[in-house]
Amino acid sequence: MMATSGDSAQPPEDKDYSIDWDASWQAEQLKRNAGQAEWRPEGREPVSEQQVLQARGQRIADDTAATLQGWTGDWRLWVGILLAVSVLTALASHSSEPQSYSV
Repeated sequence: MMATSGDSAQPPEDKDYSIDWDASWQAEQLKRNAGQAEWRPEGREPVSEQQVLQARGQRIADDTAATLQGWTGDWRLWVGILLAVSVLTALASHSSEPQSYSV
């Protein structure tokens, strides 16, 4: 029997073989982020708690730096900073006592 091109593109309907790759990858990512990955290449030692904490701290620092770098390119941030400095200097220079000037 000859197979048509449409028949070969269909995946097999075997329910025992189906794998939800997205869910499996998300579960693996969660385990890696928690430092609890199950599989390791041969000869590689598990990471220590200190290395896990250091990697998490580095990731947080990198994410924060990327966020700040994105904000510094936004003109609204700079206008807000100028406005805040202007208001603070106006409040600092204003005193409740009347000023007297002598010449």
